[in-house]
Amino acid sequence: MASCRSPTSAEIGRIAEDVEQQALMAMEVEETSLQVEEEEQKRKEEEQKRRKEEEEAERKKKEEEQKRKEEEEEGAERKKKEEEEEEKERKRRHISPSSLSRRVTAGTRKRRQLELYMVEELRSYMKGKHIDAENWSLRYPDPCPQQGSGDDCAIFTCKYMECLARRDTQGLPFSQDDMPTVRAKFTLHFIKAYFNA
Repeated sequence: MASCRSPTSAEIGRIAEDVEQQALMAMEVEETSLQVEEEEQKRKEEEQKRRKEEEEAERKKKEEEQKRKEEEEEGAERKKKEEEEEEKERKRRHISPSSLSRRVTAGTRKRRQLELYMVEELRSYMKGKHIDAENWSLRYPDPCPQQGSGDDCAIFTCKYMECLARRDTQGLPFSQDDMPTVRAKFTLHFIKAYFNA
């Protein structure tokens, strides 16, 4: 039988140093691996953060692009509506050639009837005195403002008479667009005349 001998204190000291070195090395390896893991984690987090920022920037860019497209579409639609409204207004005010020829023919006939009516009225007013209307020169201003609605005929007539009375027939400075203002002025004038009478 072999005898077991006990380790010497020097051997125990070496073994303890070896164990201590191994423990230190293990701790260093563990610290290093922890540092590597932390760095890897940080790198992943930074990568995720960068990716999120890129995605957010891309999303904002798409939203801005979408918003710009919508604004362009709205602008184009608004412009189209304005053009359609202008076209409707132009067509409403436009007189077609066939309509114009009918109006001119009817207008000439109405003018002649009006001329005869005015002469007859003047003769009845003058109590049968001779009136030589053949030598009268009739003038029709051109362009002559045209009534555009069915309820402004009296206002147009009054405005024509006002212009004639003031001898302001050069171009007859009014149009259908002026009728609300003209109506208000005439109303005010009649009210003032009524209360001053």
